[in-house]
Amino acid sequence: MKHLYLTRKVLSALFLLILAVGSAKAQFIFNPPKQDGVIKDGSNLFEYSSNARNLKVSGQGNGNSVTYRITWDANNLYIAAQGQSNDDRVVFYFDSNPIIPVNGGDDNDGSPNGYSSYDQIGGGLTAKLPFRADLVLAINSNNTEVRLADGGKWTDIVPEAVTGYGATSNVREVAIAWSAFPNGRPANFNYLAFATATGTARNIHAILPSDNESPTTLNNKGLSYYYTINGTDNGKVNIGPVGEPQGLFFSQKLYEECS
Repeated sequence: MKHLYLTRKVLSALFLLILAVGSAKAQFIFNPPKQDGVIKDGSNLFEYSSNARNLKVSGQGNGNSVTYRITWDANNLYIAAQGQSNDDRVVFYFDSNPIIPVNGGDDNDGSPNGYSSYDQIGGGLTAKLPFRADLVLAINSNNTEVRLADGGKWTDIVPEAVTGYGATSNVREVAIAWSAFPNGRPANFNYLAFATATGTARNIHAILPSDNESPTTLNNKGLSYYYTINGTDNGKVNIGPVGEPQGLFFSQKLYEECS
């Protein structure tokens, strides 16, 4: 009877785990979103996820709240930003070849610093990243820019990286070719995002993940949190923890700051 009881307990735990996975998944898609500046989230159609699980963060500082959406297929990475001001620039940093520790290595592994023209904080400081980024995406109100890290420095714009772009008043959608990344579509990757005003103030706000500190207290401490996509293959399930915004993917903090 004891063995039967334990067997039932194990099966019950596995059943609950399956339910948890099913309630927090986002994965490879076969019908990619159209870059037209219109987000299609309805009862039967969700462009960026089969269950419309979107990451949303509240604006920090003086900026608007921004909803970020992300998905992919075999050829492209698809991103949408919704809610930013017209003069806001939305910036994504990607680490497509994660190393251990995530901010270790050298300049051949990417840049530990942001691109100053995109995210310079007041006082001439450039955002410090929690990982070594190898690609930065800037989604502007009328165009999109992609730059790569080369020897720890950021290159000129790579126009062929963008395969689709569309925008309306407060929605911007973009498709980036996986071939633009240093090694094509990665097995897994890290990323973070934020919106920044394009004027002289360059107020950084709506930071993703929202666990990061407000830019008003950021100073030289840098951004600590980032999201991890733990697999890009067809059928790979990315699990988010309980309490994460809409349960999409998972947020991590630099190991050295957790120990």
